[in-house]
Amino acid sequence: MPKTVIIIVNWNGWRDTVECLSSVYKYAGTGCEAVVVDNGSQDGSVGKIAQWASEYAEDATFLPALLKGIPLVRYDRPAAEQGGVKADRSPLVIIETGENLGFAGGNNVGIRYALSRRADYILLLNNDAALLNRDSLASLLAFMEGMPKAGACGGRLFYQNGTAQQSYGNFPSIARTLGYLFPLQRIIPVSFRKSFRSNVVPDPLVQEPFPIDYPSGAFFLVRARTIRELGMLDERYFMYVEETDWCFRMKQAGWDRYCVPRATAMHKVAGSFRKGPSRMHIYFMESLIRYFGKHFSRREQQTVIAAFLLRSSLAAIGWRIACFLLPKGQADSAQKRLDHWVLVRRKSAEAMRGFRGHQNPCKEAAIRP
Repeated sequence: MPKTVIIIVNWNGWRDTVECLSSVYKYAGTGCEAVVVDNGSQDGSVGKIAQWASEYAEDATFLPALLKGIPLVRYDRPAAEQGGVKADRSPLVIIETGENLGFAGGNNVGIRYALSRRADYILLLNNDAALLNRDSLASLLAFMEGMPKAGACGGRLFYQNGTAQQSYGNFPSIARTLGYLFPLQRIIPVSFRKSFRSNVVPDPLVQEPFPIDYPSGAFFLVRARTIRELGMLDERYFMYVEETDWCFRMKQAGWDRYCVPRATAMHKVAGSFRKGPSRMHIYFMESLIRYFGKHFSRREQQTVIAAFLLRSSLAAIGWRIACFLLPKGQADSAQKRLDHWVLVRRKSAEAMRGFRGHQNPCKEAAIRP
């Protein structure tokens, strides 16, 4: 098996992370190394994960049979990015960054470690995701080994109840952004909706790999040679759209991207944001605006900001009226939605004001390894 490093970013979510690790040790191959990047957690995550590893006693593909406890090594960020101790071969590595670097920043710490360890492939696996069987990773690796022009691929994602989940996407455009903000896809013929949507649920009847714009960052295998040529994830995306940007740069450099349906994973979705959905949507809005500023014209970026501003203004008016008209139990829910759209409107207005009279800051070079 080609050498593969599995990177799992943890932020105050050790319970999800140990479930994810359990699936890795149960179903991944012996050529893999699991790397948990802790993004400055405040819930004792590192100690909890280390305790779980010391007590691990299941038979697994990853480890010799009947081994009790998973050997691990811990590094701080500077040591990890230099490759750690070269002679060490622990199947579990915990890297403590000391601060919340976001999805891109946390993964980049793990990627630098993996590249310094001469990995052939790197799997980005959300801590709230889990491999579902032995083909989950093996199918991705087998496909990549047979497709030298493929820079990245992903599989099919499912919710915990087994329902199919959005697993890949189409690159953002003005039309798709408007469709996201204003449900325009409802008036579009069904045959065109898949290409119109930004995120797509794979056709369950399709079992063979097929080309896509970008796979979900929750279950994302990338070729190390592609990273060395292209550069790292852009850390100016704190959360969301970073894998979209990465794959767009792959496209520009001539690397293909695929969905491999036989590779499957479970994804709980937004595990780190269960108590703060508004914050999650704000990160997405800011990242999408940044993406347009980086890859589109100034006018197109302004159009996206204006669309967010219009949508949030209309929604805020509607939910403000609902708060007056609905009975108390329903009005409390309406108030939460109102608070959300007021926040989106404020952030949109700030983005519009900040955009005027300034040079576009999104044209800087990509981050190198």
